[in-house]
Amino acid sequence: MVKNKEPIVLPSLIFSLYLILFPIDSALGELIGTISINNYIAIACLAVTLVFAIRRIIFKFDNFTIIYLVYVLYQVFSIIKGGYFFTNRNIIFLFYNFMTIIFIHVQWTEREKNNFKNMIILSMIVACYIIFTNINFNSSGRLYLSLGRNIDQNYLSANLIFGTAIITNSMIRAKKTRQRLIFAALLIWILVCIFYLGSRGSLFGNLVVAGLTIWLNRKSFNVLTTLIVVFSILIAVGAALIMLPDWIRERFSFSYMISDGGSGRLTLWKDFLNYYSGESLGEIIFGNGRGFIYDAYMITNNCTHNIFLKSLVEGGIIGFILHIILFVELFITVNKSKSKDMIAIIAGYIGCGMFLDLDDYRIFPLMIIIIMMYKDEDYNFGYIRSKNK
Repeated sequence: MVKNKEPIVLPSLIFSLYLILFPIDSALGELIGTISINNYIAIACLAVTLVFAIRRIIFKFDNFTIIYLVYVLYQVFSIIKGGYFFTNRNIIFLFYNFMTIIFIHVQWTEREKNNFKNMIILSMIVACYIIFTNINFNSSGRLYLSLGRNIDQNYLSANLIFGTAIITNSMIRAKKTRQRLIFAALLIWILVCIFYLGSRGSLFGNLVVAGLTIWLNRKSFNVLTTLIVVFSILIAVGAALIMLPDWIRERFSFSYMISDGGSGRLTLWKDFLNYYSGESLGEIIFGNGRGFIYDAYMITNNCTHNIFLKSLVEGGIIGFILHIILFVELFITVNKSKSKDMIAIIAGYIGCGMFLDLDDYRIFPLMIIIIMMYKDEDYNFGYIRSKNK
């Protein structure tokens, strides 16, 4: 008897489209309005899920869900306190976190989860193809992209951590040498694209993802796999030293990063800390309200570029503590699960978030969705698994 395939429902197809566009979604504004087209896709996906897949939503109020709800509710209080409730950034933040609460409790089928992984890989190929075809190899500066509107290189590079994780994991777990080489080539291609985008913080985050994924899978190493990994790293380093332009080698050199203070981030962090320490007791405890840093140009003329400093300035001591507790519980949840590879995604997000305000962007809720979706699954290419399963 032939076994029927698990169904792929409409919400998962729309979510697949969202995943394909995710890495470049910050550049998709002004195509049909001032907001990214991917936001409209996400709204459609949530609406269709609530209408056509409502029976698949099974809420389980475990420790992480409770802590996440407390964190989101405090952010609502922080938004109201600061008076920034109707700003686009905060409305989008609230929508995506509501969507996340729903999506982490949807019972997706194994076939749909495999499809999502394929879409993440496809999104990497699309994003890196766009980047690579816009590279001017004779340029003396970092690459700037414009798709609908200018795209921030730092956030584009940070958005690649989900693909970096699945590609690295697939490289380690591949059964055939040819497959390992393909994944190694994809990983090197991603790193080269990030080099040309010039994002040092996001490069650090992606390297954390790749390195930690390799480390977490060290028990499955064999001699051939280890040699391929070492060989791939040597190729990437050799390409950076020999083939990449001088400006890239200079920008990513340790001495240059120290001399420019992380593109002025050290000065930003100092200014915000000085401002925060001079606040009243109420602001020190409860913060200035979510959205404050984008209205605080009189302080630094820029945002904090650090998720933890941002949570302290906007949410106060309470917001900062809740932010830390959320990540601690996320680590605990993943550590108890079958897929330890999700730890690499958390660490990569934090690595990028040390230099960017990532919690205001779609990468934060998507990180939670991906982690909770695959914490008990294999986060690699589905066709690599045994046919006898």
